[in-house]
Amino acid sequence: MLVLEDLDAAAVRAVAAALGAELRAGDVVALAGEIGAGKTFFAGGLGAGLGLPPDARVTSPTFTFLNVHLGGRLPFYHLDLYRLPGEGAAALAALRALGLDEQLPAENGATAVEWLERCPGAAPAAYLRVTLAGAGDAPRRLCVEAVGGEAAAARVAALERRYPRHPGS
Repeated sequence: MLVLEDLDAAAVRAVAAALGAELRAGDVVALAGEIGAGKTFFAGGLGAGLGLPPDARVTSPTFTFLNVHLGGRLPFYHLDLYRLPGEGAAALAALRALGLDEQLPAENGATAVEWLERCPGAAPAAYLRVTLAGAGDAPRRLCVEAVGGEAAAARVAALERRYPRHPGS
């Protein structure tokens, strides 16, 4: 597990881009944190690391549930489960009814999913969990951990090599 503290917006974006550069087809990144912690901002960094064009806008799919971004080295699927009706089994049924479970994982691309904790039954066997803490202009605390699977652990290990002694961690 990688824990980084006292990160400003530029540092959060850099970590996200570094992780995005490591992602492979089928990888899923669950983004956790309170409203305003920077989940969508982090997803934008993932997109940058996946090679999306600089003018690509990674915005919150809160009302559309899914945004698909093409133009990088892999398709980038960005899901937001916050507005799924219910939680647990009810949310999973809604996710399946919308056909969104096909992106968990997307075999041809990388997926970032916000609020996966609302629908834990949709979680793949292996994924990365990124937890952000902080809001507004305050520095962020960032935790990146592998949940199951060697591939997820390899992505975290790559980040740990890149950020071995970050100030405050």
